[in-house]
Amino acid sequence: MSDLCWTSMTDLAQMVAARKVSPVEIVQAHLGRISALDGQIKSYITVTGEAALASAKAAEAAVQSGAELGPLHGVPMGLKDLYCTKGVKTTGGSKILADWAPDEDATVVARLAGAGAISLASSTCTSSRMGPRGSIHTTGRRGIRGTRPCIASAADRRRDRARRWRPASAPVRSAPIRADPFASRPRCAASPASSRPMAA
Repeated sequence: MSDLCWTSMTDLAQMVAARKVSPVEIVQAHLGRISALDGQIKSYITVTGEAALASAKAAEAAVQSGAELGPLHGVPMGLKDLYCTKGVKTTGGSKILADWAPDEDATVVARLAGAGAISLASSTCTSSRMGPRGSIHTTGRRGIRGTRPCIASAADRRRDRARRWRPASAPVRSAPIRADPFASRPRCAASPASSRPMAA
């Protein structure tokens, strides 16, 4: 696997600015790693390979022309599937948003793009980012850290299993409704000041 996949973002940006490596080469290395491993670890829900390569070619042309470069020019990045990305499916891990493509970028996405970063893919997350670590995404994918599954605690696993396997007809437990503790208290009498008519 290419060493470019293990090089820091700041080092990659410096290498691109010094013309030691092409943004296209960097993006291809990362896309190759995603293609080789993501079928097993399932860390991404949407991979925008064609758009990333097009952006990399534009970034390379800017370097060759001597244009002013941003601090992350030509550096690939992965975004959590929570940030709005214009024209790209952004689900937030929810079936409700399974086919939603925002009309604009989130502020952080726009600022990263303005700094020259290139988005490769949207990484998986639990439904509406509210599940425990390692719980199953609505697409059947699990949260991944590196190349190993996230390890959920025993309590998280028990709660996740109970949530998934509870029959639809099972009653939902709820806390008992308590009587209003203030209902039996006498109301305070209005003070002379509060009973005065308000001045016009």
